Parts: sequence; C-alpha cells; structure tokens
Amino acid sequence: MTELIGQFHEATVEAIETSSITLTVENTQIKMNQSEIDEKQHINVGDTIEVFVYSSRKGEPFATTLKPYVTTEYYSYAPVITTSMDGAHVDIGLPREIIVPWQDLPRLKDVWPQQGDEILITLRVESDGMMYGRLASETIVSEIFEPIDKSKESEFQSKRIKARPYRLLKVGTFLFNDDKQKCFIHETEREEEPRLGEEVEFRVIGINEHGEINGSFLPLAHEKMDDDAEVILDYLKSHDGYMPFNDKSDPTKIKDTFNMSKSSFKRALGRLYKARKIEFKHDQTFLK
Repeated sequence: MTELIGQFHEATVEAIETSSITLTVENTQIKMNQSEIDEKQHINVGDTIEVFVYSSRKGEPFATTLKPYVTTEYYSYAPVITTSMDGAHVDIGLPREIIVPWQDLPRLKDVWPQQGDEILITLRVESDGMMYGRLASETIVSEIFEPIDKSKESEFQSKRIKARPYRLLKVGTFLFNDDKQKCFIHETEREEEPRLGEEVEFRVIGINEHGEINGSFLPLAHEKMDDDAEVILDYLKSHDGYMPFNDKSDPTKIKDTFNMSKSSFKRALGRLYKARKIEFKHDQTFLK
C-alpha cells in the first residue's frame, strides 16, 4: 500500500458517509474526509475522481482532492512553516505539514531555513508509510535547470538576479530560481553564507560553459567605496568630527574599528578628501 503514497491516482467512489468517503485506488480501499471535498464538487457513488494519496502522522494512507506542490516524482518550492530540533516543517498544500528531517539539513543551524523561506524538495516515503520532504540534489537540479547560451553572457553581465540557495558548501553557495536558472557563488564572492531557501539577490559576473550563472554577493568596487566612505563619515560625525586615523594607520586597528581593510580605508579616505568632506592635520582626520 505504501507504493500509492505520495502520488496522484484515479479513484472510484465506493461509499459516501457523514464524515468520510470510501474510495478504491488500485484495488485498495482508502478513506477521504468529507471536509477535503470542494463545496462546488458534487460526488456520487460510482464516480471516478483524481486524488492524491498521503499518509497521516501514523503512516496511514488518506486521499485528498487537493493538489500538493510536490510529489514523489515532482520537485517544487515549499514554504517553511517553522523549524524545530526535528527539522524544517513545510507546507506542500496538504491538510498537514511535512517535515524535512534535521539529518538532511546543513550541519550549521545558523543557515537552516526560517519561517517564510522556501526550499526545493520532493517527497520520499518510508517502508512504514511515513512521508518526508527530501531536498533536491545536485543531480536533480542539473537535470531540471535551463542552460543559458554562453553567447548571451554580455546581456546578463552585472544584472541583478533573485534566487534561493538549495545547497550550501564551504566552497560556495548553489542557487536555483523560478526561471530555472542554476547559479553558483564562490566563497570569495560572499561576506556571509545565506540560509537554505532564503530569497537573496546577487550580481551576475559570468556564464560558465555549462550555461550556469556565476554570481557575487559583493558590491561593485565603486559601490563598496561609497559604503566605506559612509562608514567613515558616520564615525566622524559620532566622534565630534575627529578621528585619530589616517592613511598610515595600523591595519589591525582599522579593521577592528571600521571592519574594512587598510586598502579599502585608504580609497575611501581619498574619495572623501577629493570631495572636500575631510581634511588631515597632524596625522589625524577631521570633518570640514
């Protein structure tokens, strides 16, 4: 009977009772709650209807006319309802939520999906009839994504794209989106790792030979410089227009104070100086 779970089937209506309906699915009798019938749907004994067979929390098969986002044969995004020590509880459009077990999630809980994130999954059914969510593998994503022609690389260059991570590794972040674009962001192109299933936006930096997007979470150099300059200005404004730093200051002290490298600090100082927003006196920096 477990082979019926997680899939759509044609079912024959055998009996209609006050709270439930008895169906026959491939010579197996399965119950369906009356509450799962659409008010506009009129069902009579002998009718043939399409149903989805799912398992209860005890592993017992039930039928529904609802159409879930995913099946054992189909992958899609499922919104996360909540997470617990057991894993991520997701909504797949059924009367009950499905859990993606903690064993299938990243080792670091900091990058586990949160409520509102959406993770790319399918369904798997255990021998006892229990139904779980299963994360899309690299093999599956490689089969379902739509490659981008390398000749269109210039059209995508620096374009901003939204996607959701489906695989998180030390080497980088693997992402997929509704346009079936497969993306990769190397660890050197991110300042922090996003959560699994979190919607993120990044900048396209290239298309590889497989038609996959290479991206970056980091801003362009001039954007970064503007951000760094703002950090320095904010510091000066909150310290009476003065700071004991200049372009010769110790790199460690610069990093500890401004969270930027010395080279970035020097570029930002130069930008502010040219804009006549700061001046240097006695190895110190002042607002003008």
